[in-house]
Amino acid sequence: MRFWPKQWYRSITYSQSAFHIMENGHLKLSNIGELRMFQHPSICGEIGTITITQDALHFPVASFSVMPVKPSTVMEKTGKGIGTDMGLRNPV
Repeated sequence: MRFWPKQWYRSITYSQSAFHIMENGHLKLSNIGELRMFQHPSICGEIGTITITQDALHFPVASFSVMPVKPSTVMEKTGKGIGTDMGLRNPV
């Protein structure tokens, strides 16, 4: 096994217990501190892990792995057809 210097690492991954999303829109990470967070799109579900990387300008970028709260429901088959209005004036 080889020892890898810290310059070779480009990311760090945190589990659920090592970070906290604060009310003021900041992300609190253990051993790093608070980072300002611009969230887009909103997080829907339970966050499993978070990976912090640096972009080309050396700004931190957070990637969340999210588990859905509940699976989507499947509608029952009724045998009736449905239509979608695409708003087209000329279909050709």
